[in-house]
Amino acid sequence: MSGKRVLLIYLILFVTTFTLAITPLAKSFLTVSLNGYTDKLQYFPGETGTVYFWIYNWGPEPIILKNITIYYPWYSPIWGGNRTIANIDIVISKDGNYSNTDSFTIFNDSRAVGGNIEFHTVYDYGEQMDVIPLDIVVPESPSLIAVYGSTPTIDGTINVHEWSDAASLSFNNTKVFVKQDGTNLYFGFNNSDDQFHDDDTVLIQFDVEYDGGLTLQPDDIAMLVYRNGTLLEANVTGGTWTLKEVSGWTAVVNSTLDMWQVEFNITYHKINVVAGVEKTIGVMFARYRGLDGTSPEVFSWPPGYTEIYANPSMWSAITSAGYNWIPEFPSLPILLLLMIATLLTVTVHRRRIDEADV
Repeated sequence: MSGKRVLLIYLILFVTTFTLAITPLAKSFLTVSLNGYTDKLQYFPGETGTVYFWIYNWGPEPIILKNITIYYPWYSPIWGGNRTIANIDIVISKDGNYSNTDSFTIFNDSRAVGGNIEFHTVYDYGEQMDVIPLDIVVPESPSLIAVYGSTPTIDGTINVHEWSDAASLSFNNTKVFVKQDGTNLYFGFNNSDDQFHDDDTVLIQFDVEYDGGLTLQPDDIAMLVYRNGTLLEANVTGGTWTLKEVSGWTAVVNSTLDMWQVEFNITYHKINVVAGVEKTIGVMFARYRGLDGTSPEVFSWPPGYTEIYANPSMWSAITSAGYNWIPEFPSLPILLLLMIATLLTVTVHRRRIDEADV
């Protein structure tokens, strides 16, 4: 074999070997990115959401997308939390993209954790992992203090001079007042709403023994008041709300053109409170606002009604910290006045006795 032919053979072998070697190397310089977002900025436990994502091929060569596996922050081999989109086998050219969506439901318990949604993507040249953030809000349970105050007249009208000594909170055009007088617990609801609907309702739910269960328990009580003045009460039977006769509490409604108010009087016995003994009770407030031709809007405190209404562990708490469900202890000046008055009374009484003896 001539030297030229041998050189040609070696040249062909070199070019073939170099081509085979450079092909994976060229693939390694491919730039592919995955971007996306969720349909809400934040989620509450129990909510359903959607993640939207795009895969973009920056080049320089076409790629083949084979499959995608999605892992949510709560993933576990036991309860799942992952999904594989298999057998995609689509060619994505340079500057081309592939898009898809995936729906998810967040657990309504301690597995509801946020973090990153991981996308493990398999291409013809290898695998890649990208993430999209997922923010889950687990509502805090702020406590409400039932301060001591004067006994209001339960007539449905929230007068300033009657409720100025109450604690309060606000949510979605509703302001709630709360106080106690050592015998009863009082709530006042002031609702801004210029449209009257049969579905307009305010609701108080109590976890009387504050056991904070993940599901409804027999000690839970619901009190509903409609804008037309109808009162309803429900307790828990078999894990669900069951209507029962209204007892141990009353409420009166006053409705005007642009607002409606409700005043509640709830006896201590109804919520198992003993004056002078500290007690914490779980509580949730909600307001139904009727709408024409559709289901009513529902707002609550704490927020996230659809996720928390049957989950007392996510309700707030009401205490009488500093009062122990009794009137406020008199201040020092008042005590001094009482002592002086008592001494004067005793002195006058003794003087009358002495004069009678003479």
